[in-house]
Amino acid sequence: MLLLFAIISVFLALMFYAVSILQEFAKKEISLKILILFWLGFVFDLAGTLLMSMISEGLSFNFHALAGLSALVLMGVKAAWSTINYKQGLGKRIPSLYTIAAAAIWMAVFIAGFFADR
Repeated sequence: MLLLFAIISVFLALMFYAVSILQEFAKKEISLKILILFWLGFVFDLAGTLLMSMISEGLSFNFHALAGLSALVLMGVKAAWSTINYKQGLGKRIPSLYTIAAAAIWMAVFIAGFFADR
């Protein structure tokens, strides 16, 4: 049952991340709606990661686990950085290469999860 909740959490993270990043690029700004969607993605990402670590009885130190943790940290930094920019009134800007890189790394880890050794 935990595996099902972990999978659903990670798929919800993908959905919220994708919608928020695509809207950020389309509008070329960070709005409150985009921030909320991105933070929801991060919360579901964190929940899925924690559930998966519970299933595997703790953190594993294989490539997928370390890459996944790195991707989670990158998305957390992006969420915090976007929040700071929004609060400082710097929401209107062209999305950065960091956003593209963090999202690409996260997607690579997401896809690799289908092939990871269980």
